[in-house]
Amino acid sequence: MDKLKFYICSTCKNIQVITEGENFLECCLSKPEILEPIDLDSEIIRIEKIDNNKIITANYMQDEEDYITFMCFVYGEEMVLDYFFPYDETKLIVPNKKGTLYIHINEKGLFRKEIGSNI
Repeated sequence: MDKLKFYICSTCKNIQVITEGENFLECCLSKPEILEPIDLDSEIIRIEKIDNNKIITANYMQDEEDYITFMCFVYGEEMVLDYFFPYDETKLIVPNKKGTLYIHINEKGLFRKEIGSNI
């Protein structure tokens, strides 16, 4: 999943996760915009190891206007993806493996953080 791309519909804010070789789907009769990830400040996330898993929690003050819409952890050829709404607890349980964490904040965009297997 090295060529993972995220798209967002400018009308309804629907998110599409596309791997290399796939095409995005039109949404609301328009072409979705690609989200370009930027590096994530590590202070926003907390990682705990429990058994063979990691629990990744985003410490972000959420409200109706500004909130985390999804978190996605990509490792090898697999991924764990979860969507959130305002005031949700933003927690993702993933295997204790090396991978890339993506966090989308509706008012700020897409962020990326490399996560090692040793925490």
